[in-house]
Amino acid sequence: MATGIPKSYTRSTIEKMEESMAKLKLQQGLLSNDNPEELPNFEVWRYSSSARLDEPYGNHPRYLSGTAPLVAVQASAIKALHDELSLRLGYAVTFDEWFEEWQTGYPSLINRKGSNSKLKTNYPIVSTQDRKGWREEKKSRPEYNEWEHPKQNKKLRTIEYFPEGTAKPESSVVFSGSDSQLIQSIQLFTTCSFISQLVS
Repeated sequence: MATGIPKSYTRSTIEKMEESMAKLKLQQGLLSNDNPEELPNFEVWRYSSSARLDEPYGNHPRYLSGTAPLVAVQASAIKALHDELSLRLGYAVTFDEWFEEWQTGYPSLINRKGSNSKLKTNYPIVSTQDRKGWREEKKSRPEYNEWEHPKQNKKLRTIEYFPEGTAKPESSVVFSGSDSQLIQSIQLFTTCSFISQLVS
C-alpha cells in the first residue's frame, strides 16, 4: 500500500510506528487534539536525519505525525536542512571516520599535491631522504579508549586520548563532547603541544 513517503526516506530516516505505538505517541502530546481516535488518517513515524551519525549516541527517537503527505513534507524539509547545516557546521563526518584517517596520517592523500609546489610537505606518508615519514611507526600512532556511559541514550561521548599510542600510554588526556567537538579538541591539543615544543 502506498504511503506517500519517499522510499529514500523510509530506507534511512523514518520508520512507521505500529498502530498501538502511534496512538500512544499521539496521546502523549504530538497532537494538541485530546482524542486521536477521531483522526484515523494521522500516522506517527520515528525520525532520524542520519542513522549513521545517531548510532554512537544510542536511542534518542524523534517523531513526526500527520497525514502521509504532511509527514513526507516534514521529513524532506528537515533532512534538507540537516544536510545543508552538516556541511556548514562540520558534523557530516563521525569522529570514528575522522580518527581512522588521522591515526594513520591520511593515507588516502598519499599522492597529495599542495597548492604551492615550492613548499615541500613536512608530513610525508613514508620516509624520504630529507623527511621522516609521518605516522610511519605504528606503536607511536595515536589511540583512544572510549569510556562507556551507564545510559545507552547518551548525549555526548567521553574518550581517553593517547597522543603517542602505546609508545607513551602515560601521556593520555580526557576529552568529552560531540563528535565534532572531539575532533576540534584533538586538533587544538596537537597544535598547542607542537607550539609548546617549539618554544621550550
